[in-house]
Amino acid sequence: MSATHLFLATVTLVKDMSATHLFLATVTLVKDTATSLSSDCNACQRHVRDTSLSSDCNASQRHVRDTSLSSDCNACQRHVRDTSLSSDCNACQRHVRDTSLSSDCNACQRHVRDTSLSSDCNACQRHVRDTSLSSDCNACQRHVRDTSLSSDCNACQRHVRDTFPCRSGLIGSNDLRKKKGLHLL
Repeated sequence: MSATHLFLATVTLVKDMSATHLFLATVTLVKDTATSLSSDCNACQRHVRDTSLSSDCNASQRHVRDTSLSSDCNACQRHVRDTSLSSDCNACQRHVRDTSLSSDCNACQRHVRDTSLSSDCNACQRHVRDTSLSSDCNACQRHVRDTSLSSDCNACQRHVRDTFPCRSGLIGSNDLRKKKGLHLL
């Protein structure tokens, strides 16, 4: 942190702190800014552990926003693991929304595996709706295999209806049935 930045940050803190608190806050500010909640900094790690990247902590929220719960950040990954991308965590929900439970995100994939694309999970349901249980999505395919397109799963049933409309009597074209392989059914 440069002297100028430190001065500006100090001025911001002056308004509601005593001299002692101001000194301690300034030291903490310099350390947090320099290490960015670094895994190499015990103080930062203790801060992350104590606040659990708390919504009450602007520094934590800024870190979450800037790293998007990055796979490069052990603290973030531990938070994701511990909360299972909790619906109580705005940062987690924003991450889920932005990545669409991406196959590139180990945390998301673990969440999908643990919840089996649960009907109790809005993020999972949105993913199912957007991908139509896509053949490009291993998590979806595993869900389909495990539930056998269960009648208990609205997402599965919608997928069946959308993919095999002739089963619902909506169309009966032999050409379309052959194209989809349904003449073998």
